[in-house]
Amino acid sequence: MIKTHSFTSIYFIDVDDNIDKIIAYNFRISSNLNRINSILQTGNVKNIIGFNEAQSLESSKCVFYNNFDYDIAVEKFNDRNCLISTLLLSEFFYHALWLIKDNSVQCELAHLLFFTEKSYSIHSNFWSSSYSNSIGNTESTYFSSSDLDNAIRLFPIILQTNKQDTPTENSAIKVTSKTSRLSRAFFFIQSARSTHDIGTKISLYCSVLESIFSISTSELKHRLSEAVSFFLENTSVSRKITYKSLQNAYDIRSSVVHGDGIQSKFLKNDAQLLLNTAKETDEILRRCIRKIIESSELYELFTVKNKGEVGEYLQNLIFE
Repeated sequence: MIKTHSFTSIYFIDVDDNIDKIIAYNFRISSNLNRINSILQTGNVKNIIGFNEAQSLESSKCVFYNNFDYDIAVEKFNDRNCLISTLLLSEFFYHALWLIKDNSVQCELAHLLFFTEKSYSIHSNFWSSSYSNSIGNTESTYFSSSDLDNAIRLFPIILQTNKQDTPTENSAIKVTSKTSRLSRAFFFIQSARSTHDIGTKISLYCSVLESIFSISTSELKHRLSEAVSFFLENTSVSRKITYKSLQNAYDIRSSVVHGDGIQSKFLKNDAQLLLNTAKETDEILRRCIRKIIESSELYELFTVKNKGEVGEYLQNLIFE
């Protein structure tokens, strides 16, 4: 029997005191550090992970924690894969938190403490993603207990979407025609949130929308802006607002990816229009994906159905 405890500090998040919630399996988010403090008092754990890292854990506002017992022989236990599974769960929960609100929540170094019959060991690993919010900042965001409950509610759907069979055995090939629209969208969301450059971030936001809604490459800027406006909004006024926001996003995307640089109109008044466009597009993405994953019919449409069926659905929205 091998007993494991994996844990990592969560940065740029504010939560209420005494939060201790199971996300899935034995994986939890907690502001109660009793478990972590107990681990840090075990043998030479503090020395092994380093006093600076131990101090960071002891002063954390919130941590991810996972424990599991493996009924296998020691020689068959893979500590690296065990910790990576926790890191992957953390990565998927970032998506869930983003679906609640814009944020830059992230972790750095994670640790696995595991016990065999005669000894214990520590394995540490680092997840390379470093997130920023929609305007490229890393700053704390408050999540209430209700916010966390909603993120936990969405988490199984995110797991289901992102754990679909990969189209190839090569892990470096992730976005293909065999990958579902929604799975491709989450890939580009992660890429967008991992860059601090706002122009690049907006460009990747557009790739998210195309992953979900694109059925043709012709007149893409107009067609996609129109489709999303009708998908989200119920009045002509709100549709025009969303349409205009996406037109701005595509203007920025065009200038960034084609080498011209962001137009001066977006940079006036301390780049206010650029920042507003980033915030608005981020919120549009969140609303689109929330609407899809909270409807079984829409989820099936954007994960299983073919391009023709998606196109027919979008046409019916516009010409109903």
